[in-house]
Amino acid sequence: MEKIYLACLLTVVVITSGCKKNDVGNLPPGFQKTNCDYSRASLTNKFQSVVLFSKSYDALDRLQKITVHFRSMVTPTIPARPTLAVLYEQRRVIFINESNKDTAAVFELEPSGRISKAQTASPVTPMGWANRRQFSFSYSGNRIKEINTKASPGGTNASDWFPYVSVIYDGGYKNVSKLVFGPSSPYPSTMEYEYDYSRKAKAQVYPDDMLGDYYNSFFFFKDLNIFPELQPENILIGSTITVEYPGKMTRTYTDHKFDADGKLVSYQQITNNSPLEHWQIDWHCYR
Repeated sequence: MEKIYLACLLTVVVITSGCKKNDVGNLPPGFQKTNCDYSRASLTNKFQSVVLFSKSYDALDRLQKITVHFRSMVTPTIPARPTLAVLYEQRRVIFINESNKDTAAVFELEPSGRISKAQTASPVTPMGWANRRQFSFSYSGNRIKEINTKASPGGTNASDWFPYVSVIYDGGYKNVSKLVFGPSSPYPSTMEYEYDYSRKAKAQVYPDDMLGDYYNSFFFFKDLNIFPELQPENILIGSTITVEYPGKMTRTYTDHKFDADGKLVSYQQITNNSPLEHWQIDWHCYR
């Protein structure tokens, strides 16, 4: 797997200058769009200043690389993560770990460009490609509704699949009202969101959510912006995270700042009695 994708990556480097935007078929939002993608998110608090993710783009305005970190409810600091290079094939997007040239993720695309299946491994999950997980996606209209998962390559039956994350929306406002992590578990974790329905933004993202390492793949999908419907239409002002341990955490969001086009560029967030966090969001707007 590693050698095949590395050879493909070298081939793509050679031919990219002569490619047109539709040479690899339709691409999902976050890889190629007609407006803007959030390209960088950084946080600063009294303990650390860190870039949660940072993206770069090629001459065709496709995502070229992403360096991504993951927050954890277990450890207060954010460990370093390697950079992933993006390789495009017909109806497939592949991520290569630049530090060891191993495969980190593979996305399968429908003809429309929507994600149909995915596999993720290190650094998205703690293990390497041999211990990767597989994901499938269910939609309601054009919005992601549920993500299912199974261990891969083991398991071939339908019963091997089980719910990973369920997404619940708040009616016509097109905001995510609730995320349920491990919905089939006796003790699922949840994230519920509160919005100011009198205010809207042209584009916004709040990348401060975190759980255990098992759910890093979901946050990887969110950082990539492959499900733009996860971006709220109204201004986020609060959220509540409920987990079996350490219990319930309440967050408030204040001091939202927007650029001239109405895109969120910074905000402040505080969780319970934790130190105040300042978040900075950068955007890449396509030509």
